[in-house]
Amino acid sequence: MNAGLSNLITLKSWLLPAGLVAATTYDVQIAAIGKGVAAELERYCNRKFLRTVADTFECSADLRHQVLPRYPIEALTKIEIRYSLADGWADQGVISDLVWNIAEQAGLVTFPIRPGFNQARLRFTWTGGYFFETLEPTDGGYPTAVPSGSFALPADLILAWQLQCEHIWTQRDKLGLAIGKDVHSENARVIPSLAQIELLPTVRAKLVPLIRYAL
Repeated sequence: MNAGLSNLITLKSWLLPAGLVAATTYDVQIAAIGKGVAAELERYCNRKFLRTVADTFECSADLRHQVLPRYPIEALTKIEIRYSLADGWADQGVISDLVWNIAEQAGLVTFPIRPGFNQARLRFTWTGGYFFETLEPTDGGYPTAVPSGSFALPADLILAWQLQCEHIWTQRDKLGLAIGKDVHSENARVIPSLAQIELLPTVRAKLVPLIRYAL
C-alpha cells in the first residue's frame, strides 16, 4: 500500500524495532502518519509527488508559461483549450506545434505566445512525478517494474519524510500511559497533541529546493 512516500513495510522498518516489523499492531497508525506527513510535505511544497499517468491540470490560457503541479514531467501528451462552455474543450494537436520548450525537472512548460485570453481555459494532460514502490512484499507483482523514463524520489525528500514521520511517531502516547496520570505532577510527562506538531526546522530546510512557485 502507499504509506505516503513508500510502502508500509519500509516505513515500519524505519519506525519500529526489528522484532516488531512483522507484527500488524500499529499498521493503521503508521500508515496514517506516513500519508499525513506526505500530504503535509506536498502542501508545504505546493506540488504533488507520486508519479501519475494521464494527470490533468487546468489554468488560464493567457499565460506564456506554466509550472505543472506534478513533476518531473515524463511526457506531455495533450493540451486543450476551452474558449467557452458552449465551445467545449478543443485538442490543440501536436504538442511541439504549440509548446516552445519544457523544463522537465522543474515542471515548466513555456509557449512562444499566449495560447488564449484570460477567460479561456487551458488543460494539460501529462505523466509526471516520482516513482516509488507502493506494493508490499506479499502483494502480487512485487517488486513493481520501474517505468522507463521515470524519476526516483530525491534523497532529501525521502529523508525529510522519514524525519517527520519519526518525530510524530515518537510523540505519540502509543500505550496510553498518560491516561490517569496527574498532569499537574512535577514529574508528569506532557504528551503533545498531534495537531500541534509542526514540520521540523530540518525538514523545512530540506524542502526549500523542492518548493513549486507558480501563479
